[in-house]
Amino acid sequence: HQVGIARKGWNLHHTHRSHGNDQFAMLYSHTHGWNRHRGAARPAFTPRTTTWWHHTWDRHHKGRMLKVTVDCAKRTFAVRTERQFLGIMRYPRSWTTVYPAVAGQSKDHRYRLISVKNIRESSGAVRWVRAPGGTSITNGGKVWRQNRRCHWCGTRANRAMCKGHTGVERFTVRIISGSHHQVGIARKGWNLHHTHRSHGNDQFAMLYSHTHGWNRHRGAARPAFTPRTTTWWHHTWDRHHKGRMLKVTVDCAKRTFAVRTERQFLGIMRYPRSWTTVYPAVAGQSKDHRYRLISVKNIRESSGAVRWVRAPGGTSITNGGKVWRQNRRCHWCGTRANRAMCKGHTGVERFTVRIISGSHHQVGIAR
Repeated sequence: HQVGIARKGWNLHHTHRSHGNDQFAMLYSHTHGWNRHRGAARPAFTPRTTTWWHHTWDRHHKGRMLKVTVDCAKRTFAVRTERQFLGIMRYPRSWTTVYPAVAGQSKDHRYRLISVKNIRESSGAVRWVRAPGGTSITNGGKVWRQNRRCHWCGTRANRAMCKGHTGVERFTVRIISGSHHQVGIARKGWNLHHTHRSHGNDQFAMLYSHTHGWNRHRGAARPAFTPRTTTWWHHTWDRHHKGRMLKVTVDCAKRTFAVRTERQFLGIMRYPRSWTTVYPAVAGQSKDHRYRLISVKNIRESSGAVRWVRAPGGTSITNGGKVWRQNRRCHWCGTRANRAMCKGHTGVERFTVRIISGSHHQVGIAR
C-alpha cells in the first residue's frame, strides 16, 4: 500500500518515485517504506523499526483502517492504523492546499474513503484544576508539579469531554519531568490518589508507562484489544524514552482512549460504558513529575460529501465515490479525494481510509 497526500495536479501515476518535485507525498507499506516510493515526502525524524514498524504493513498485517493526520503548519502527516503507529512524514513547505491520496504498487487494491475531519482547539481556557495536598498548579493552571509530596497521585483538567455528544476529542500533555507516568481520563469526583489500583469501580482510567503498563496500575481501563510489544511498546516509555508529548484521543461513542507520543503509538484502552462526561487526567508512581497541559481539541467531520474524484484509465470509482478499485489495470498508480485540506488555514486535519483489499499500499497526500 501507499497512503498520504497529493496536490491537485498530480497525474495519478509513477508512485514508485521518490523525488522532491513529485506532486504526491506518501508512506509505503513494505520494508523500510519511509525511505522509498514516497514521492516528495521525507521522514520527520529518524525512523526505527522499534517505534515505526517491523517487517511490513502490507495487506492487513498491521490493521485495515488508515488514519492520516495532516499538520498544516508543520507540513507533516502522521499515519497509523487502528492497531499501531506507522510513522510521521514531512512534505515540502511550498505546498499549501493538499488532498488525501492513496496508491498501490500491486494492481489489486480497493480503498474506501471513510471521512475527512477538522481538529479544532476547544473554546475557553484549559487548565489543571485539582491537586493533591502539597502538590501545586502553576503557570496559569498549565503546569502541575508533584513536588515530591505524594506517589501514585495525579490531577485532572477543567475541560469536560464527551459532554452531550458522541464524537472524538483529543488532549495533549507535555512531560517536563518525571519517571513512571500515567495518562488517561478521570471522572469529576476522582479523589486524585491511589492510582496503583486496577479495579473496575475506580474513578480514573489510565495507561501506565512501565513494562506491560496496559495490564496494571490502570484504574478502570482495559486494553481495547490484545496488546503486543511489537505494536504497542517494547520495554517502557518511562521518562522521555518514547517521547515527551502525550496525545490522548478519546472516542466518546466507543468509550476508548488512544495514547501516542510524537514518536510512536502506545496503545488503545477501553473505559466503562457507564461513563459519559470525562476529564483529561495524569498521574505518577514516582514523586518527581511536572506535566504541562497543552490543549484540548474537538475532532469534527468536515462539511460536505467527501469522495474519490480522479482515477487512472481502467480503474473505477464506485459506491457513490467512496471506493476506488484498481481492477488490475495499473501498478504504481493511485487516486485522490475531492476535499482540499489546509486551504487557508494552518490547523490540523485527519482523513481515514479502509483497506478493503490489496498487497503493497501507499497513503499520504497529493497536490
